[in-house]
Amino acid sequence: ASAVLAYDFLHAAHPGLIYCSISGYGQTGPFKDRGGFDLVLQGQGGVMSVTGEPGGRPTKAGVPIIDFGASANAAIGILAAWIAKAKTGVGQHVDVALLDVPVSWLGLLAAKFWSTGEVQRATGSAHFMSAPYQAFRTSDGHITIAAGNQDLWLKTCVALGLQHLSGDARFCDNNSRARNQEALVPLIEEALSVHPSAHWIEVIAGLGVPCGPINSV
Repeated sequence: ASAVLAYDFLHAAHPGLIYCSISGYGQTGPFKDRGGFDLVLQGQGGVMSVTGEPGGRPTKAGVPIIDFGASANAAIGILAAWIAKAKTGVGQHVDVALLDVPVSWLGLLAAKFWSTGEVQRATGSAHFMSAPYQAFRTSDGHITIAAGNQDLWLKTCVALGLQHLSGDARFCDNNSRARNQEALVPLIEEALSVHPSAHWIEVIAGLGVPCGPINSV
């Protein structure tokens, strides 16, 4: 039955057929016969090594990002093959591997390694290149603040009553803030601790800084 459904067999009879395969590791290579599940590829593909709290246990994303990513890759591949078929009349075999997803999505962290030799580790909700850009504790929970550029940083200082930090050499620009997050985060959370999340979201968003609650399902 598998031979009858194989691409080569079907393509010979129906050359316009667009055929998509989704597997753990693709159709060739040493792992081609291994099964693949989202959890396994999150680990093997490096995602779990950069997810979770620093020094904590390996942590997977809360949703099956590898499965969803592979499905999106498959849809994109099928559409690309359909465009090609419209021009040539010939279909293609779209070969999607789960492992393709984490390998491509970790490109930014691979670039960091190639340029600095540093292997990225888990940083909780923080961003290794930008700060403040993470979840912060308030008096009754947590909110996210994404001050991803200098203007947003200065507005965040105003919102939190921390204008004096805008002149602190440790936090003078985004690279400095990213390097000094261990010092920056406690200062921000101290300011946030006096009011609940809803108050801060209104104040911070009111100044145009992206922020939001941590909602449950």
